[in-house]
Amino acid sequence: FKTPEGKEIEIPNLHFPYGQEKVKSAIATQNQCKNKKKDGQPIAWSIEDHGNYYIFKCILTEKDKKYRNFSKSDGVIGIDCNVDHFAISNINGKGQLVSSWAQTFNIFGKTSGQITKIIEAEAIQLVNVAEKLKKPIAMEKLDTTTSKASHPYGNKKANLRLSMFAYNKMTTAIKARAEKIGIV
Repeated sequence: FKTPEGKEIEIPNLHFPYGQEKVKSAIATQNQCKNKKKDGQPIAWSIEDHGNYYIFKCILTEKDKKYRNFSKSDGVIGIDCNVDHFAISNINGKGQLVSSWAQTFNIFGKTSGQITKIIEAEAIQLVNVAEKLKKPIAMEKLDTTTSKASHPYGNKKANLRLSMFAYNKMTTAIKARAEKIGIV
């Protein structure tokens, strides 16, 4: 890569654990591109110095997936987000319940980072089910701001459960995974 000053730097044996093939492909495409300003795609690099080690980041522009499942004619996968589980319903094209189950997880006593990782892992499993069944996902839309603020001195256990409810993390993780594999 080139520094902002125009100096070329090569880092030997640099490997990205996620997306290595996409990085290689983007670089190869960019190198073969005759008119980079007109036909090229941006590739951004970021290097963070953490003392004992460096973190290298590569940001690419990805094209939208050609196929996305918007059709609800075969039914949907309905998701209800709860503090400690996802309640999942498989609904057919007539609106009838085919099956339902709960996908449980434990976030109590965990750090924010741990909670995020747990929720992301559960979201991956959940979206994989929707992909396998070839159905889009339907989720409830909650506004948790008023409910979290309305019981400041009530039941301690209920307050803890409400404060642990990471609804935005859940919906963001599910939407990101669904977008990645082409399920809407």
